[in-house]
Amino acid sequence: MLALTSLVVVGYWVFNYQAITYRAGAATSTDHVMSIVMIVLSLEVGRRALGWTMAVIGVLLMGYAYFGPYMPDIVAHRGYGVPRIGEAVFLDERGVWGTMTQVLVNFVIIFIFFGAFLNRSGVGQFFINLAIGIAGRAAGGPAKVAVLASALMGSISGSAIATQFRPAP
Repeated sequence: MLALTSLVVVGYWVFNYQAITYRAGAATSTDHVMSIVMIVLSLEVGRRALGWTMAVIGVLLMGYAYFGPYMPDIVAHRGYGVPRIGEAVFLDERGVWGTMTQVLVNFVIIFIFFGAFLNRSGVGQFFINLAIGIAGRAAGGPAKVAVLASALMGSISGSAIATQFRPAP
């Protein structure tokens, strides 16, 4: 049921993207309902994938946006209504479908595909075996192997994050 609901809400956003963009700041009631449903779905996905911590943090941050006028002076703000919070999170270009999605589509996906290719082709295991052959018997061998294998992987990927891999079983 949640997957079907997600499909409907994301489909609404995809098929109405141009209209949503043109009426920026003047969202319709359907836009607001869809954004609130998407927030609830996102919190549930976060809870299932990452545990209660991320879902609670999300609720607390949205609670801060809503209850801003009632906060102590140092952190107080004028507050936002539920429709405005939904609009900011899902309809605004700085929300979920904005910069984060662009970065994911343009950069992260490339590294995921490249990592999958290296994993399936055995290059990662080759680097580990090479590092074991070079530094495995030296004092502090496991640490040297980890650093050398990471450096070898980083030399072809160009990414510090992509060097964090684990050997295949």
